[in-house]
Amino acid sequence: MKLGCCTWNFMTKFPSLPDDAITKVGELGFEGFELIAFSKEELRENYSIDRINHLVKQYESLGLIMSEFVIDSGALRGLARFDKEQKDDALETFDLATSVARDLGTKLINFVPNWPYGLSAPHQYLPLYIHPVIHGAQSTAGPTWRFDLPQRFDWQEVWENYLDSLVSCSTIASNKGVCIALEGHPQTILSNSDSFLRLFDRFDLPELGVNFDTAVSAAVFREYPALSIHKLGKKIFHVHARDTDGSLNYSLPAGSGILDWPMIVESLRQIAFDGFVSIELGENCREPEIHLTKARDYLRDVIKEKDYSN
Repeated sequence: MKLGCCTWNFMTKFPSLPDDAITKVGELGFEGFELIAFSKEELRENYSIDRINHLVKQYESLGLIMSEFVIDSGALRGLARFDKEQKDDALETFDLATSVARDLGTKLINFVPNWPYGLSAPHQYLPLYIHPVIHGAQSTAGPTWRFDLPQRFDWQEVWENYLDSLVSCSTIASNKGVCIALEGHPQTILSNSDSFLRLFDRFDLPELGVNFDTAVSAAVFREYPALSIHKLGKKIFHVHARDTDGSLNYSLPAGSGILDWPMIVESLRQIAFDGFVSIELGENCREPEIHLTKARDYLRDVIKEKDYSN
């Protein structure tokens, strides 16, 4: 197991050039890092061949490994659409993102599955009662938690359409020597561990797996992370490590919340996971270096105690 760090822990606006964030990850002594892009335009503008060569030279000089490249799901909305033009455009964006990932030197690309159709709601993912971005921590009533469902909503039709898109994505990724790590988020077509098991029962594609987010599993899906790790097994390609208070906040530094990290690490050991555990914090975290250092040291100690080092 190797410890990594998300570069967006250091970013306050998006999109941003990652150069300074990569340097900070290296200075903090992590082994790996991740990059993220939010649109086809950003992929073209910020990840030209010259820029990619510069970034590779930079991170190699710091002794870092790029664990995965993330493409924001907003850039891939068309994967869940029924309109062929929209779907083709999303697949074109994904094709470009996999090329960038490959050229950057990683064999893993991450994205969050999409919402069905073009659903909208008062909040991006969650009702206000569970989202960490709240005025204080008081449980105050927000707007009615309502999705604008189409009059004819056919879940099986949505599911089959999205599986078709994922098979196309898998083919694109496989042709470039890249694997896909899907990251389950709430209300998306693929979310909790059981939905992923349904996917893998249908298509056992070797290049298709999961980026397992510890706190989303616990705080949002109300699953016991160690159990979910055993359920997903070898399909876990990458891990995002963050903690939760069990209620409002699911972006705490590892070791500062309620999660049982010794059991999480032990479960990863039992499934023979040898990839990256990448520490992730909430957006606009104050003093990220302090929190990341504490989380890094805590996880290193847990890994050492479990005799699960390189």
